[in-house]
Amino acid sequence: MKVCLAGTGAMGVIHMKALAKIAGVEVVSVNSRTDASGRAFAAEWGIAHHSTSLEASLDRPGVDAVILTTPSSMHADQTVIALDKGKHVQVEIPMSLNLADAERMVQATARSGKICMVTHTRRFASPHREIRRRIREGSFHLHHMVVETYFFRRENTNMHGQARSWVDNLLWHHGCHSSISRNGCSASRTSRCGYSEGPTILRSASRWT
Repeated sequence: MKVCLAGTGAMGVIHMKALAKIAGVEVVSVNSRTDASGRAFAAEWGIAHHSTSLEASLDRPGVDAVILTTPSSMHADQTVIALDKGKHVQVEIPMSLNLADAERMVQATARSGKICMVTHTRRFASPHREIRRRIREGSFHLHHMVVETYFFRRENTNMHGQARSWVDNLLWHHGCHSSISRNGCSASRTSRCGYSEGPTILRSASRWT
């Protein structure tokens, strides 16, 4: 499978590391915001082509799919563009920033006949897979689960030290988008985030069953 990767930030690096471990997958183009970042990313990972135009990357010979790790506000439009070009899409969370855009993405998926997957990596994380295995075999009976996440970073940077908006992260990455997949058990989830910038602290909390 030939893949186009859009986005050269922290999540782009994570996806690239995973893709490098999968036999039969080749990243043939990287789409970036600036030429410099695309050129550096392509050189680091041995990718033959880079472009600041998503369409140019998607139009590379043999591209089957695209992984979108771009800013959240770009997800909907880029997903529709890729689907309309007949490409499978994996789009990072959040799927979109509003319901209308999410519905537009769903409609484009149905129209294209291709697969559009919204990234939810926790489903494939080793601890979650092990819990699921134990529940299915009957050795572990889960009745209640509480998960808490805290952030106290004082700078708007990602895990690689690059600039990003932690307000966006709190609202869309660690708020109520998260869910727990379970089989034959009841679970509730609490997600709390604290963001500190000088004397001001922004806190977001969500709880559901």
